[in-house]
Amino acid sequence: MKTLTLEIKDETIADKIVWMLQHFKNDGLVIRESEATDNLKASIKQSVDELNMVKSGKLKAKPVEELLNAI
Repeated sequence: MKTLTLEIKDETIADKIVWMLQHFKNDGLVIRESEATDNLKASIKQSVDELNMVKSGKLKAKPVEELLNAI
C-alpha cells in the first residue's frame, strides 16, 4: 500500500482531480480529504486531555509565568 498526499491550492483543479480519482475506487483506491483543521482538532483534544490529567493529579502543571516568559 502507498499513501500520497496532494496539496492543491486551486479548488477547481482539486475538484477535477477528485472526480478523476473517483473512477479508481472500484480498484481499491481510498480517497480521504483532510484539512488543516484535523491537526487543530487533535491539538485541542490533547490539550483537554492534559487539563483533565492535571485536574485529577496525574500530571503536574507548570506555572503560567513560565509559559508567558517563554513567549
